[in-house]
Amino acid sequence: MPLDEPDRLFHGHWWLAGDPGTRLPGTLQLREDDAAVLRLIGSFPENPGLVRPQVILGDSTYSRRVSLHHCEYRGGPWGPTDQVHQSTYLAPVTYVGAHFDRPDDVHFGAFTWQMGDLFQWLRPGDYLRTTGRDQGVTIESAQTSGNTEARADIGPALLTLIATGPTIESDSMDMASGGRVVVSQGAWARLEIPNYAHVDEYFRLAFVVRNLFSMIFDARVDVTEATGYLAVQPVAPGERQSHQPPVRIYASGLRDTTLAPRTHVLGGLFGYPDMAGGEFEDLMRKWVTHSQTHESVHELFQASTTNNQLPATVRFFQLAEAVESYQRDRYGGQYEPDENFTNGIYAALRAAIPQGIERGYRDAVVNRLKYLHQYSLRKRVESLVRSLPLLQRRFIPNAAAFADDVATARNYLAHHDQSQREAFERLPLRLLTDYLDLTLKLHFLVEIGFTEEELEALLGRHWRYGQAWYWSRYR
Repeated sequence: MPLDEPDRLFHGHWWLAGDPGTRLPGTLQLREDDAAVLRLIGSFPENPGLVRPQVILGDSTYSRRVSLHHCEYRGGPWGPTDQVHQSTYLAPVTYVGAHFDRPDDVHFGAFTWQMGDLFQWLRPGDYLRTTGRDQGVTIESAQTSGNTEARADIGPALLTLIATGPTIESDSMDMASGGRVVVSQGAWARLEIPNYAHVDEYFRLAFVVRNLFSMIFDARVDVTEATGYLAVQPVAPGERQSHQPPVRIYASGLRDTTLAPRTHVLGGLFGYPDMAGGEFEDLMRKWVTHSQTHESVHELFQASTTNNQLPATVRFFQLAEAVESYQRDRYGGQYEPDENFTNGIYAALRAAIPQGIERGYRDAVVNRLKYLHQYSLRKRVESLVRSLPLLQRRFIPNAAAFADDVATARNYLAHHDQSQREAFERLPLRLLTDYLDLTLKLHFLVEIGFTEEELEALLGRHWRYGQAWYWSRYR
């Protein structure tokens, strides 16, 4: 479980990795974005590594070991006299609970983290709500208890999703009488990789899992409260390995600190109860494989989903590129084989280029000719819509018109062709982006095991995809 850190402030002594003889007193403060600011009384001996020491280690007064990685020197003012100097460092990654002299040394036997909305996915509708009243607090709760676990062997690791609660502890349900009421519920994910693994591998897999839930909930799902566990001893085959002690991991950029926390969830596309038997494990295995097979597509798709600060034009560009790349990866998409094109149309067109034109101009023409047999974005978008009957029947019957609008928007934004400006300004860019997002999402879900009949039922009951009026432009 994650460590309990009440104040995110550590006082102690600090030194450069590899030089424990020079220790400086100072204070470490974890910012809201989880980057760490270390303020020291004094400065480390001057050396070429002073500007950017790789690792700073420390022992806090909480008797905890601390490792700061990828540190950057940010200078610092002189103290009351010229003999006292205060130096400041910024570290994007902090480990509380262990000393790691090098980034390559950070290996764990297990890794846990929390994800937004995971509890609601494991137990949809099974939540606690507290309502303030004049004379006390009314607590409404689904009548369940115990834990819910979903396990999956995803190849490189064992994944476990766990939900605990809801639970109620009380001396009295009437707060006006001075009673105490404690309500709690929680959920976290756990990965175990045999024979240790570097922290980067754990985060890579955690993000793959996170990306699935971002897609399910149509929103950024953060990886928070990350904790690594050090394996203290090997175990016999078949036995469960114990992991200790916990090492809390703080890394800037994992959480979106620009938005207020959501107080409730409108609901994901599907939840754990929608699955039976071994379907969860099968789905997770296929998702991991899919993310590896279409790595660049997933990166573009997830960047558009998980970055809430992206301008509308950037998000559209990313999804248009993702759709084009996915269609090429999945279905190919060219008018004739490369060999036929190279020996036929390409050879004839290249031979027709006038001699004597400027070399750079000639190279540009030749490079463009090489790809004339590849489908255009318009052709790829239309082909991708038509390849999934559910998508065309329910959302985009007029696939050609949709493809035309996507191509018009992309071409105008890419080339700023003023002749296309009026047509572009008539397009609802946000709606086009949502259609591209839905196109990829449904194809992804079909590839990882959902039938079109199952998706039809899920879409029909979903708060967003069931709104026929919103999805009516291309009917």
